[in-house]
Amino acid sequence: MAATTDQIGRDLDDELHFISWNMNGLRTFNMSEVLTKRVGTMNCSILAIQETKLTRNMLEASQACVDDYSSYFSFSKNRSGYSGVANYCHTTATPIRAEEGIAGSNFQPAYKVDLPIAVGNYPDIGEDQSADAKYGDNDGRTVITQHVVIEPDGSEKLLNVINVYCPRLRDDPSDPVNNRQFKLNFHNFLTERARNMVKSGQFVVIMGDLNVSHKLEDQSDATDPKQFVHHEFRQWLDHLLSKDEESGVCFVDTFRSKHPDRPGSFTCWNTRLNARQNNYGARIDYILVDSWFSKYLRDAQVHQDIMGSDHCPISATFHSIRFKANTFIPRTASKFYAQFCHRQPKLNDLFKPSDVQAARTTAIQNEIDRKKRILKQSSLASFLVKKPKLEEPNLTGPENDQNSITKSTPNDGSSGFIKEVNAESVSAWRLLFKPPDTPTCTGHGEKCSLRTVSKEGVNVGRQFWVCPRGVGKPGDKNASCNFFKWVNSKAS
Repeated sequence: MAATTDQIGRDLDDELHFISWNMNGLRTFNMSEVLTKRVGTMNCSILAIQETKLTRNMLEASQACVDDYSSYFSFSKNRSGYSGVANYCHTTATPIRAEEGIAGSNFQPAYKVDLPIAVGNYPDIGEDQSADAKYGDNDGRTVITQHVVIEPDGSEKLLNVINVYCPRLRDDPSDPVNNRQFKLNFHNFLTERARNMVKSGQFVVIMGDLNVSHKLEDQSDATDPKQFVHHEFRQWLDHLLSKDEESGVCFVDTFRSKHPDRPGSFTCWNTRLNARQNNYGARIDYILVDSWFSKYLRDAQVHQDIMGSDHCPISATFHSIRFKANTFIPRTASKFYAQFCHRQPKLNDLFKPSDVQAARTTAIQNEIDRKKRILKQSSLASFLVKKPKLEEPNLTGPENDQNSITKSTPNDGSSGFIKEVNAESVSAWRLLFKPPDTPTCTGHGEKCSLRTVSKEGVNVGRQFWVCPRGVGKPGDKNASCNFFKWVNSKAS
């Protein structure tokens, strides 16, 4: 059988290549360029993307319809432009099913097994977990594609690719997502679903942003090694990577399986602190596979050289196994969305403003409000007008008096006095609005970076100077010297 190649001549029959990347917003990317250039040399079979930050109406044809690939999205229905995940599958890896959500709350129990589009193997959900299950499935955090693979002996087996964006833990009880119980339930749903798939005889790949670093070597700023290992969600990851006593199911961290001691293999950095400059970050992105599928693992890598996000891509390559050809593309693929398949719009569609239209309307209204605020403000000249005298003003002075910048009589009928703008006052105002001089940091003697406080509080909107270098480990001379200075401080 002739080898299958794609539009740039890559052979994709001999190996399976999985890539995961939290792109922190898909709108700035051209997906054709991403798949053929940025990750093109990796012979991508399946690209799993987290944090697309799109709604269905925001999706463009260049993102939904990419040559040689079919794509499957899950958008957040709870919050517009938040989270979102997508699997891009090469034509050699076209899935037989695709489904969003991890808990299966969008499927009625009676149809979870028999429904043709359902992947199945759903976790058991208690009554006290049902709200978190529903919210999690509608938050754009998981998409699953199911494929058929052929093993070396010719036998066929189902392979489930779970693309997941796990919640961060901000522990805000009032937020339905950013609290400990929601995150714990989400992780437990993921564990049970994945193990159920393996127990039913299927291969499983979990890849994405798990929002937790596993070992000390996976995080730069770990300060207390003893406390580090007792973190609740690190223990959850320990549990997932350990052999289940009842079923024997175990998952493998592909990167640490091949590179158990490689230091500095971080996948995420704080870009606001320029932390990537000194590789001061954490490894929170993973490709995990069940132990039976791991026997085909050839290599796994962290690609810190690929820019474009606060995360970098990670990859895993598998040998001696291939996808079974499938010419039927599931109808859940983005290329079949109404806006891309030229479906005649329904009457209701005409009266539903899209997210883009709503954004434009909001932007226009914001601009109108801004101009209204400007008009309400007094002009600069009004602050510089001398108070009028009761006697008749003297109009016999020289026309080009250097002490008077402007002389005019208002024609609005409000008064008959002359407005004078003093040159000294103008100079004072110019000095007031002059951009502040850039100081140099004490540690390196380099010009500082100007930043603005965005966190709500007494200092919100206030500007300050900091060392221009990125954060790093304590004692690192190449890292920030921690210089700090308020712009309007007396010392400046």
